[in-house]
Amino acid sequence: MKFNIPGRPVPKGRPRVNRKTGAIYTPKKSVEYEANVAWCAESAGVALGPGSECYVTMYFMVADKRLADLDNLVKSVFDGLNQAYPKWDDRQVVYLQAERIMVERKDQEQTIVDIHQHIRVNDMDDEGDRDD
Repeated sequence: MKFNIPGRPVPKGRPRVNRKTGAIYTPKKSVEYEANVAWCAESAGVALGPGSECYVTMYFMVADKRLADLDNLVKSVFDGLNQAYPKWDDRQVVYLQAERIMVERKDQEQTIVDIHQHIRVNDMDDEGDRDD
């Protein structure tokens, strides 16, 4: 299951505190990006549910030198997937590969996410096929 999120990747923002009310909130930019991740995944037909382990590969294409922490970029994508698929949890990820790639132009900025079901070696027969 592969999908793209167009536009500049947005790292997960640190929680903020409203000085008047004391309420803790997520910055608006993070909330909007996570909603976009959810929409892109659902539009691409991604299907994630509880219990199934998976491999995830993410490519973050950015055009300028202001580099966000890779772990915060990953967190934004995972939180967006949790919005779209509430029964899915990022604890189901058994392998994660993430890479930040510099591109020449802002119109090339995007995030590419590829998710595959994890098949354990002991779930396969001698010929490499799943025992279903």
